Amino acid sequence: MTLAFSTSSPLVSVALFDASHRLIGAHQLVSNGAASATLGKLINLLLSDNAVGLDGVLALAVDLGPGGFTGTRVGVTFAKTLAWSRSLGVFTATSFDLIDAEQTVAIASRKGEWYVREPGGWPHIVKSAEFPGETGYGRETSHTSYPEAARFDRLLPRLAQVDPLQVAPQYVAEPSISQPKKPYRETVP
Repeated sequence: MTLAFSTSSPLVSVALFDASHRLIGAHQLVSNGAASATLGKLINLLLSDNAVGLDGVLALAVDLGPGGFTGTRVGVTFAKTLAWSRSLGVFTATSFDLIDAEQTVAIASRKGEWYVREPGGWPHIVKSAEFPGETGYGRETSHTSYPEAARFDRLLPRLAQVDPLQVAPQYVAEPSISQPKKPYRETVP
């Protein structure tokens, strides 16, 4: 079985697939900034509902983003750690594909920009007050759709497993990490 999850948006979702990549079950919940706690609860619920133990999971599928910086890192780190510790393969997909692989998808950034990906194209940044896509999420839009782990069902047959240590978040823009205004003093014991 393959356990899939997405934590890059406000909606945390998990899904379980059989060996033929058919969806067995799925759960989702708005996390309100608590992606790690929500992910753990949803995985436990999903496995319990389907009478599957963690030993029954043979592969993982994870959303690489882009999306919320911390949420995306929660999913990627969880996938890498669990896969490495249990010798599992990992499938990866972008949040764009987990929203809709066939349409122009837009995801709002905190900088007032949009991350946009046209089908078959590379993500790029668009500075626009208007929603520049057919579907996606962020700011005021009537086209809201979040990445969902259950949508791995369309992708898994085309994906190849990757080495868990090579899995990394996908960023459209560089993370904006500021320097402290007052440098930290080094302390010597």
